[in-house]
Amino acid sequence: MQKCLYLLCPTDCLEPIVNNTFHEENYFYYSLGNSFLIEENTIENIKQIVTTHCIEEISFILSNSNHIVKDALGTQDFVQMKGLSNLYYQITKQKK
Repeated sequence: MQKCLYLLCPTDCLEPIVNNTFHEENYFYYSLGNSFLIEENTIENIKQIVTTHCIEEISFILSNSNHIVKDALGTQDFVQMKGLSNLYYQITKQKK
């Protein structure tokens, strides 16, 4: 049985869909808007998960209607939440 790590946004609620669609041994790493800082601690955490569980595949999944991304591109109601201002800046920058 293949072991897979899925990078997901918790607001998408995709874990049950992944589990019902892909009948492998599934592991999950969550971050808002499915974005995370590519920093040493984050990379080490992912590396530890991959090594500990012998992960064979990593997939990045984001819903087409992700609430964080839609808000960043729209009214930015959540921009004051801790850690979202830089993400919102990056999303709007990439949109341009």
